[in-house]
Amino acid sequence: LDALKYILELQVRYVESLGCVMCDYYKILLSGENISLFAPERPYYQAVLAQIKRCLKKQRFKPSYDAEFLTDWILRFVRGCIVDWCIRGTSTPLLHGYSENFSLLISGLAAQSPFQGEC
Repeated sequence: LDALKYILELQVRYVESLGCVMCDYYKILLSGENISLFAPERPYYQAVLAQIKRCLKKQRFKPSYDAEFLTDWILRFVRGCIVDWCIRGTSTPLLHGYSENFSLLISGLAAQSPFQGEC
């Protein structure tokens, strides 16, 4: 999980470092002009996919979903954090918001939830 978090944080840190320039980029993405971002052949996608496969193999995640589904889902989560950050004006730290939400996301995917059996 640490390697997966690290790879995703690299993306978040890079986006945060560019600030408003990234907001303009995401506006272009939202217009549908650049769909190559979603191509599974991209190195970033492949790196995340490899870590998801490792997590599944080590039984860190529930086996309910396949690696490709989880990769797409987690990348949508990261893009959602970035778009939300852009909408809010980039004045809050993206990394902090991402980290808090990532922990919540992973706890829902974890093979052993700390909340199982509790009401």
